[in-house]
Amino acid sequence: MSEQPLPTLPMSRVDHIEPSPEMLALRANGPIHRVSFPSGHQGWWVTGYDEARAVLSDAAFRPAGMPPAAFTPDSVILGSPGWLVSHDGGEHARLRTIVAPAFNDRRVKLLAQQLEAIAAQLFETLAAQPQPADLRRHLSFPLPAMVISALMGVLYEDHALFAGRSDEVMTHQHESGPRSASRLAWEELRAYIRGKMRNKRQDPGDNLLTDLLAAVDQGKATEEEAIRLAASMLVAGHESTAAQIEYGLLAMFRHPQQRECLVGDPSLVDKAVEEILRMYPPGAGWDAS
Repeated sequence: MSEQPLPTLPMSRVDHIEPSPEMLALRANGPIHRVSFPSGHQGWWVTGYDEARAVLSDAAFRPAGMPPAAFTPDSVILGSPGWLVSHDGGEHARLRTIVAPAFNDRRVKLLAQQLEAIAAQLFETLAAQPQPADLRRHLSFPLPAMVISALMGVLYEDHALFAGRSDEVMTHQHESGPRSASRLAWEELRAYIRGKMRNKRQDPGDNLLTDLLAAVDQGKATEEEAIRLAASMLVAGHESTAAQIEYGLLAMFRHPQQRECLVGDPSLVDKAVEEILRMYPPGAGWDAS
């Protein structure tokens, strides 16, 4: 009697804001499942809350960088020097220290003020559009692009370049195959950041690229690490924020009673944001972790 084929990750969602039916069916049959990956390798998928908590709190399961080459033969960003999510422990702490100045209290307060001003301007523009308006064009895409531009110290006019490359870099990261377009976009993004970072020698400022250049000069990071740190923050910061805005709004439409509660009591906004982040996290278009 032949064995049943294993479920394969990632599982695409029929409805991007809800878990895939296949994932829900597996979870109903237990908290731990044997699965296969696009590379043909096999592994374990933990879907139970208590079991996932136990795994994530156990150092034996923490990532130590890039998986074996045969496991992700054409990965564009996973395991790259400076890609924070590919490292843990001391290496992760070292990389975080390099970017820490960009997120000190003074900088974060200033960035929060800039964000509020940008958001108010975008909401005003959105409200002036013929209804129904394009949320992505007028809010969810430009808002994170403007904020990440301010954080990094680059012109907002460059957003079309880096946002487009960012989008391509993240396309099909969890699939097998050559991903030539993603690889080209990653190289172009790194070249863009390399040039902008080197320009900070003549035009330094209170921004991430200036901080990274200082870290290179002080021997705390190689230039390649600094470039990839900036690139990874740009990719993750723009893509995840744009998606989160869209998922959050969709969640409000899907749950009108919750929306009415929030409209009636704006003091609930912080709790609402936390709940949206919990229920509809960035990367919610597929089930893989």
